[in-house]
Amino acid sequence: MKYGVRSEKPPGHFHVDLVFLNSPGGTSCRVSGFPDVKLIGPTVYAVRRQAARSQTVTLRPGESAHAVLTWVSPSRPSDRLVPVDLRVLVPSNRQLSSVLVLHWRYGPVLRGPGTYVGPLRPGAY
Repeated sequence: MKYGVRSEKPPGHFHVDLVFLNSPGGTSCRVSGFPDVKLIGPTVYAVRRQAARSQTVTLRPGESAHAVLTWVSPSRPSDRLVPVDLRVLVPSNRQLSSVLVLHWRYGPVLRGPGTYVGPLRPGAY
């Protein structure tokens, strides 16, 4: 897993692609639904799912999928979380799904309805 493209639109609303790669030389796998995303800081914040339709994506070896993580800059200190890490579990057809962790490098996040993750989609951007 890695971070993909980050954008801001409208101002104060941020988006970053979470990119998932099926290992080259491995076997095909299917991913579907929404990744389980948690922001880890002084507390753990489980990111809500976007109100969107999901699909099943088949990844051949070396292919990727992505989900868009959206967040808003907090305006009140009580709604603010400063994550240290991002922890993700991707739903797949494999017996065991690994927990993937990336260091969070994008600053404070609103703990609330402006922060959500979208469904898995084919490709990476």
